[in-house]
Amino acid sequence: MAATPLNAAERFSALNGLEVVFIPVVAAYPDAPTRIEIDAGTDLTTEIESWSGFTTTSETIETPDLTRFVGKIAGRVSAEDSSLNIYADRGGDDVRDVLPRDTLGFLAFMDEGDTPTSKMDLYPIQVLSCEKVRSMDAATMLRVDCSMTRIPTYDLVIPAAT
Repeated sequence: MAATPLNAAERFSALNGLEVVFIPVVAAYPDAPTRIEIDAGTDLTTEIESWSGFTTTSETIETPDLTRFVGKIAGRVSAEDSSLNIYADRGGDDVRDVLPRDTLGFLAFMDEGDTPTSKMDLYPIQVLSCEKVRSMDAATMLRVDCSMTRIPTYDLVIPAAT
């Protein structure tokens, strides 16, 4: 009997529907935010130029015994430094009002948009800085540096509208 093949992936790009929403409070974390909590958030999607990070890695712990083989088990989980590059507004009416330094909250990445029953990944964050990035050949940006304060949760179901 042959092994069951993996389903063929319907490939997609973040450019086809991704929404990124800052949610100030998720009372039941690590469970999904409620529709009321999502609606109280700020949709950053149209102002994000790029991002980096938002990944985690797991360390290992060696478990030697009286054999030649040294096994390993899962250890600590750590998060990569993360940031968003968001367009700055000349008059200051931009993400600086929403994500100033030390802000705590959650970033929801919704690959199919804010579509009920679709999935989202939820990153608990603290804003480390929100700095202007000036350039001679690009629009002025704000780099929002974030640290993950807890382990992210993945593939949470987006709740229906109330």
